[in-house]
Amino acid sequence: MDLFHTTNRITLHRNAIPTSAARRRRYSGAAWIIGGLTLSSGCARLPPGQNSSIALSGHRLHVIIPFRDRINSNYTYFFLINYDQSQGVIGNQNAPGPVPVINPFSSSQGQTFGNGFAASSSGDATPGFTDFVRFDINGYQLLHVSSSDRTGKTFIPEGRPDTFFLPGPNNPNQLEFTVDLSHLVAAASGGQLSATDTTTQAQNIKWLQVNIVATNFIPVDLTPPGVKQVDSLGNTQGGVGSFLNLNVLFDHTYLNGDPLLSSTSFEPADNDVYTNGISGIGDESLDITQNYSISVTTNTTGTQP
Repeated sequence: MDLFHTTNRITLHRNAIPTSAARRRRYSGAAWIIGGLTLSSGCARLPPGQNSSIALSGHRLHVIIPFRDRINSNYTYFFLINYDQSQGVIGNQNAPGPVPVINPFSSSQGQTFGNGFAASSSGDATPGFTDFVRFDINGYQLLHVSSSDRTGKTFIPEGRPDTFFLPGPNNPNQLEFTVDLSHLVAAASGGQLSATDTTTQAQNIKWLQVNIVATNFIPVDLTPPGVKQVDSLGNTQGGVGSFLNLNVLFDHTYLNGDPLLSSTSFEPADNDVYTNGISGIGDESLDITQNYSISVTTNTTGTQP
């Protein structure tokens, strides 16, 4: 059974939405089992405290990622964020960013796939990202890269995005979610900052590096089970991905071809899924289209997503 495209009409589970009756909503469309919870396609809003009880800042990213064909529940999709504080809490404009892992690369341990999905554009074995949203058969997950593991293989669960839409009959090829930047701050500090300090720092973040990576499987050793296919931002067909360097200090919706972005990150019109030299068109369930958007909202007067 395709878990993304059943037709049940159900109510979202209580701990996937606010418990207030005034905010409880019913959705029709795809019913879906996620970690023991039954969800339906449509927007889910997490209750206060669902994500480590952090205070939301109102400074957030709203991400819409359409693919050429419908989402495949057997594949894995990532939205990767690099919040580099090496030059201060506003972020680092010149930091490396996350790019897809396509083939094994050299490390101190020899040839490796690393974590199997993303690495730093600097070419070393560091991850190039600090936080990410993952989407797979288990639904959306928000995770932080453990600061004690610079190989990017150890992740700390941070709950789910603040709002999210599951693929369903009306949008089977699209992922959509919102992440408040307080999650990045709270995760990096290990929860040691006060609510006021967390939201203040989040509201002043200026630079983030982000990327979208979609792949048919994540290798765990040097003998993958098949041909690894990958797409990311930029033209990935030649085996090289790109990333976006975002100024998030002002309200703006970043679209493909945005003059504020590097042209190397522009997504081509044609299918550019990397197929590792195998002839034929890449899997369209992995092919990011030109219609993606990343909207920055800096509304700090209200903190509800």
